[in-house]
Amino acid sequence: MPAATATARPWTPAPPRAGRHFADHAWYEFRDVLTHGPALLEQCRPADTAWPEDAAALDRLRDALE
Repeated sequence: MPAATATARPWTPAPPRAGRHFADHAWYEFRDVLTHGPALLEQCRPADTAWPEDAAALDRLRDALE
């Protein structure tokens, strides 16, 4: 009995609405980050941690969310 071979399906682009749906969904999911991120970052105190190098990363996150 011959081994089964997989046939490649030709690539077809997504329907135009699929890209818009993805963008809307991604923005909807990211909304919580924009809403709650700044308040959570304010609670982070890099000087009180054993990893002071985190201060630079927290500063970049704060800047990005402004």
